[in-house]
Amino acid sequence: GTINYIKLYRKLIYSNPELELEPYSIKRYQNTVLVTGDVKDKRIDDIIIIDKDSSGNRRFITADKAFFMEDRENRGIISLNLDNVFTHSDDMKKELDYSYLISEKMIYNILLSDISISIRNPDPREMSSLDVYNAIKTKEINLEEKKKRIYSSNETNYLNFLSDYYKLSTTSLPEGKRAVLNEKMIKNFKTYTDIKNSSIKDRPLQIYRLEFQKKFALPLSCFFLSVFAIPAGLLTKRSGKSVGFGLGLIVSVFYWCLLFAGHTLGIRSYFNPVVAMWMPNFVICAIGFLLYLLRFGR
Repeated sequence: GTINYIKLYRKLIYSNPELELEPYSIKRYQNTVLVTGDVKDKRIDDIIIIDKDSSGNRRFITADKAFFMEDRENRGIISLNLDNVFTHSDDMKKELDYSYLISEKMIYNILLSDISISIRNPDPREMSSLDVYNAIKTKEINLEEKKKRIYSSNETNYLNFLSDYYKLSTTSLPEGKRAVLNEKMIKNFKTYTDIKNSSIKDRPLQIYRLEFQKKFALPLSCFFLSVFAIPAGLLTKRSGKSVGFGLGLIVSVFYWCLLFAGHTLGIRSYFNPVVAMWMPNFVICAIGFLLYLLRFGR
């Protein structure tokens, strides 16, 4: 439902772009920020636009009114016709330099693709298990390529270390140059060992793996909870409904705490996603079997 909503909303934005610009709001689209006043039909009052000019300098544009112009050529843009425009640009290279412009009219274009990109994409919790699985495979390939690039560049550090070591061992150098070369050699070796001993991990990939396991562990928790519920109900059947309800509430909170702890542990310490997400089910199931043994013991 979330994925279809995002697709439909993007279609609506392309056909009716003014839906995205709400009155008295701040919208960010890629490198452009729009601050709007009152919005009525196709008119915006007191609009402020913050972006960058062709030279990369930050630019502030204010206008009393802005009107939507119809994109008859289907160029994939939103065109705003601005009235009573004031523009101020800073020169990033020169601290005290700036330029300004005053104009009665100005046409400002925004790419519709920038607006559609700014719409939030579904996270793994909202995606189907198949989509999450495919995303995991793509991220794993990207991670392996990243590791290859890092380890390949690390070999350069090792070769530089060997070269510096050879120069220090075979060449007679002045004390000053020798100290500089020795410091460079130590730095290259430290960089090489740090990268070699480090574990290259991908946090988004770990989150996707955890969510993928949760998509199966959470629905199947009903089975594991039933394994616990049956002997627990038999042991407390004489205590009344209030005790059973209280016990069920405690177990539910306990299960949620285990699930939350497993998810947190998986993200922060890159704990095995399978163990992190299935641990609450196994714990509840183990308690259920213990209650079975206790029941049969009686």
